Amino acid sequence: GEYHDGRSGSGGKSGKGATLSKEQQHLEEEERHRAARELARTTLLHALQTERTNVEELESAVSTLQRNNSAIMDVVSSRDSLIEELNDRVAVFEEDKMVLKAALRQLQLEIREEGPKTLALVKELEETREGEERLREELEELMQDQDEEREEYEESLTRMQG
Repeated sequence: GEYHDGRSGSGGKSGKGATLSKEQQHLEEEERHRAARELARTTLLHALQTERTNVEELESAVSTLQRNNSAIMDVVSSRDSLIEELNDRVAVFEEDKMVLKAALRQLQLEIREEGPKTLALVKELEETREGEERLREELEELMQDQDEEREEYEESLTRMQG
């Protein structure tokens, strides 16, 4: 009652049966090798396909990153350009500010210098207006005197004629 699995040559028949057993062993071993090679080939093909997929995903990610990087570089370039333009404008404003401050100081100086002259002109204008008023009054008095004298001459002339 020994157990025989048909793969082992021990405990089995000798002679031709043992040879078949060796042949069977050889065939089974070849079949196992073929199955192992097929499994290895399938595993390698699957791994290769997985690697190709990974490479495609990485290439896609790299492409996306490159596009993003280009877009970022454009934004940075645009930002730098805006900053440069703003700095130029600030410089112009600073120059304008200095020019305006100088003009303001000059104007303040001129106002201080013109103040007494303006007061003198205002005083002179008032005196001239007062003089003009006096002359008008004198002219009116002269005209009244002339009218009176004319009336007197006319009366005298009328008496002499009459």
